[in-house]
Amino acid sequence: MDVPSGYRFLKSSAFTLPYREYGHGPELLIAFHGFGRSSEDFEPMAAFLNDQYTIIAIDFFYHGPYGLDSYKKMPVFTP
Repeated sequence: MDVPSGYRFLKSSAFTLPYREYGHGPELLIAFHGFGRSSEDFEPMAAFLNDQYTIIAIDFFYHGPYGLDSYKKMPVFTP
């Protein structure tokens, strides 16, 4: 499967969490999308925040192109 531009993956023994990275600024901004949405929602923001922030936009487990299938149980994890 081809990985869309900007996607990266946080992996642990229990799960893989996809996220997209936008911008290249010195400040870190963690972005969480709304229900039924995906990390792509934050791409337009990058044009305005590109030099000030690096945006890490996370796709939660049942969202985006790499989400879990609806019949799979979400893994247990801690921060």
